Amino acid sequence: MTFNIWRRIVNRYLVTLSVVFTILLTSSATAGALTHKKGMVLVKAKDSTFEMGQVNANIWGAATSVNESPRHKVSFTHDFWLDTTEVTQGDYDSLMNAVYSGYASVGVGTFSGWSSQYGLGDDYPAYDLAWYDAALYCNARSKIDGYDTVYSYTGIKGTAGQGGILKGLAVDTSKNGYRLPTEAEWEYACKGGVSGDYYWGRNYGSTYPSTFADSSEISSYVAWAVNAGNVVLPVAQKVPNAYGLYDILGNVYEWCTDIAEFYDSTDQVDPCVLSGTGLGDNNYMAVRGGCRVSTPAYLRSTSRNAVGDPSNDGVTANTYIPLIMGLRAARSVATSAVREFINSKASSSVPYISNNRVVFNAAGNGIDVTCEIISGNGARIAIKHYGNINTGSHVFSIPSMSAKGLCFVRLKVGNESYVMRIVNGFGNAALSR
Repeated sequence: MTFNIWRRIVNRYLVTLSVVFTILLTSSATAGALTHKKGMVLVKAKDSTFEMGQVNANIWGAATSVNESPRHKVSFTHDFWLDTTEVTQGDYDSLMNAVYSGYASVGVGTFSGWSSQYGLGDDYPAYDLAWYDAALYCNARSKIDGYDTVYSYTGIKGTAGQGGILKGLAVDTSKNGYRLPTEAEWEYACKGGVSGDYYWGRNYGSTYPSTFADSSEISSYVAWAVNAGNVVLPVAQKVPNAYGLYDILGNVYEWCTDIAEFYDSTDQVDPCVLSGTGLGDNNYMAVRGGCRVSTPAYLRSTSRNAVGDPSNDGVTANTYIPLIMGLRAARSVATSAVREFINSKASSSVPYISNNRVVFNAAGNGIDVTCEIISGNGARIAIKHYGNINTGSHVFSIPSMSAKGLCFVRLKVGNESYVMRIVNGFGNAALSR
């Protein structure tokens, strides 16, 4: 890979920039149909193939022909979960504080880059994040949910979650924990089954966008240069794509797990560029989706950007356009002994909390189940284990607790975990995977 070429591409991109839980059953999601807090969509990608990259290599200039082509076929051997929205400031703060003691010393809610000037609040996307920050968030979420962590490291130089550098970093995407999506997963999910440049079916060109009506149409789907400017918008305010994913274009750029590598024309299966055994020196990481200051060319589903170098102590990803970098977590689907749950209390198979009880249905015999109550700092408050339970309804009574404060309820059923963040007491709500 010729890194100088990528650097020239990056520089060009940066100058131009100035201008809960649900399962995917169909491809007909509409605005408001999904709950955004702590929600994930199951992307049915297994045994699917799609064309990755831009079909028109000169759609808006030479850079496209360099990093969006050649178009090539990508196939998947797995389904994957993807967050319904970009990770919010509220979720980022609470999880990072629960897992990393160094983060708490900085002050919860006082992340250095977050302010009312750029958008501040629990339902706003977390931004000003380095690739390392995004990886640590995914690890924190895996630990809380009882999954194996994808990102391992020997130490942190600086503050965890605040631009700290991970030393001795290794990535294992075969783990069952949360991670950043691969570029291929991201593009497949972003398209939502639509072949056009935008998930609402339009194609970028000399005639689009060219009118006020065109700009208004884009604004109904995307937080971008026209309707957002220098301020991020709360998540899930725009029309989602056909897979129920909000803000997959615009608002904040979303980190991918991959190193930003050039395409080739060969067919790919589950591609993820990790440069062999580690991330090495001089690597630029892939980011996707455009952001709040992007113009239409950067909001296309095939548009790519490269930011970094996360492996160089002197040039972290936060050095480059930090205020527009966020994340959306993914997780590979693991084989499970239980049915897939739909996040609606109308269904008897949904784990949910009601009157200080966790209620769940087993969808088979001989299933191992554990229910835990975990405090906001990660300490286990209570645990109950069910061994080899049979089909039917089961109840775990939550012990008496203070009406205030943060804790998590984690229900592990077979190989799957469900978690709910509880703030200021227990109410009636479904648990999210």
